[in-house]
Amino acid sequence: HGHEHGDDHGHEHAASDVEAGGATQAVAEPALAADPAAMTVKAGCGMCIFGMEGVETCELAVEVEGRAYLVAGTAMMDHGDAHEHHGMCNMARQAVVKGEVVDGKFAAEAFALLPVS
Repeated sequence: HGHEHGDDHGHEHAASDVEAGGATQAVAEPALAADPAAMTVKAGCGMCIFGMEGVETCELAVEVEGRAYLVAGTAMMDHGDAHEHHGMCNMARQAVVKGEVVDGKFAAEAFALLPVS
């Protein structure tokens, strides 16, 4: 049993090393904002804020170059209560994102919702 435990510990250590190398998705906001590939976009509910055609549930969307896209890779509920006063069903928010449009959706590598000013 002790041997198995040792293996597990070694594996965990390796995983944290990989994360420290920048392969993790949990990007700190200042680092993300400084990333040349990152952009600040309008984010909100595809149905409530953007009124997207064919979207019949509350889903996270961003506006990129004047077009709204549903977001793949993160969900509205990952960023607070969408139905509260400042939630993304009630108001558009600014978000710093990194990713690209793939098959009509915005594939988010990183998504950081900015505080309401």
